Amino acid sequence: MITFAVDSFINSNRKINNRIALLSNNSAINKDYITTLDILSSKYKISSIFAPEHGFYGVNNAGESVKTKVDVETGIPIFSLYDEGKFELTDKMLDTFDTLIFDIQDLGLRFYTYISTLKFIIKALGKTNKKLIVFDRFPVLGGQVVEGNILDYSLESFVGPSGLPIRYALTIGELSLFFNEENKYGCDFEVISIKGAIRHLVWVSRYPSFT
Repeated sequence: MITFAVDSFINSNRKINNRIALLSNNSAINKDYITTLDILSSKYKISSIFAPEHGFYGVNNAGESVKTKVDVETGIPIFSLYDEGKFELTDKMLDTFDTLIFDIQDLGLRFYTYISTLKFIIKALGKTNKKLIVFDRFPVLGGQVVEGNILDYSLESFVGPSGLPIRYALTIGELSLFFNEENKYGCDFEVISIKGAIRHLVWVSRYPSFT
């Protein structure tokens, strides 16, 4: 049986006495289709939410700027990290949390911007005393097959993090370790594992543009 990282985290009864933010989107659910935000909010006070490309609800079109707003159900501010095709994290946003939880399932392809968002977050938090907690997930395409060229560092962009092939087969937790160690960002981060999953599984995509 698969135990998602968010369930392992909540069942550990961990005490976090500082401000918690969540960087996530509509891919962050457990086996019962309960969102990570709902699960975390049942035990912790979430101070802010951060949204990548396509927005927290996954409804924005590719390349469309994501607007900062307030979640109508919880009243929690949702800060956009994606504006006019680029990553944006301001000091005001950083001031809203002490611990950031990242929970997004990527497709497993280099040019989707969720992993670039993760990389830039690791880089930014490496310059602070803030902590990052990554809820591990396998890519939709599974964790066995690696395909395509490895992007040269001189060609890096927001749709092309360097050092990765087109299909990279790493979990989000493994990517976090790669980004932090390869670039010596010095981020204080922890990975909460997904239990019971095997690498050859192909997952159901929650992204309408991917079939």
